Amino acid sequence: FICFAFIFMVIGGHLIWLAERKANPELFPSNYIDGIDDSIWWAMVTATTVGYGDLFPQNPWAKVFNIFFIIFGLSIVAASVATLVAYADERGHGHDSIRKARMTRREMVQGVFWSLLRHLFALVFFLTIGAVWYWKVENGTPLDSFYWATITSSAVGYGVLPMSDATRTFNCFYMLLAVLSFAFCLGKIVQLISAVEVEKRIALFASQPLS
Repeated sequence: FICFAFIFMVIGGHLIWLAERKANPELFPSNYIDGIDDSIWWAMVTATTVGYGDLFPQNPWAKVFNIFFIIFGLSIVAASVATLVAYADERGHGHDSIRKARMTRREMVQGVFWSLLRHLFALVFFLTIGAVWYWKVENGTPLDSFYWATITSSAVGYGVLPMSDATRTFNCFYMLLAVLSFAFCLGKIVQLISAVEVEKRIALFASQPLS
């Protein structure tokens, strides 16, 4: 997953450069070496939610891509962490409790899966609330409104979209709930992938003949 995450960043950097190099050459230079260097930097700070705000997309299609890149990028980073957690968790299992641990893991995977669905529903709910607010109060386009809700709830926060005093006041409450909802979803993704990975390893161990 860690290697895949790095490949994902490189591919994402290339795609955002292709989308922005003509419309936004000041931030994403048309020269390949300079442009890709900046674009991969953008992918890294975006997927890790650092979001310095020095690079950001302006092209409408690039914004659409960025919405999905934020969501999938954070999921891949979370999956990378989950793989490491699963490996450490597997090392802690004793051979004499394989069957009991396997049953517990199966039940936990099911429970975490349904919990993740509930949190995803809550996240979509908060994203919709934020998008509708920005659309109505700031007169943003539907794309910019959903884009604003996404970069706010994910803690990327580029800061490139204007906000009135009313939106800033609203955001004091919305940001806390939306970021918390996003964090809960990422936590459940980590927990689910970790449980599935450990279950696979336990099943593989249990299928091997005893020596």
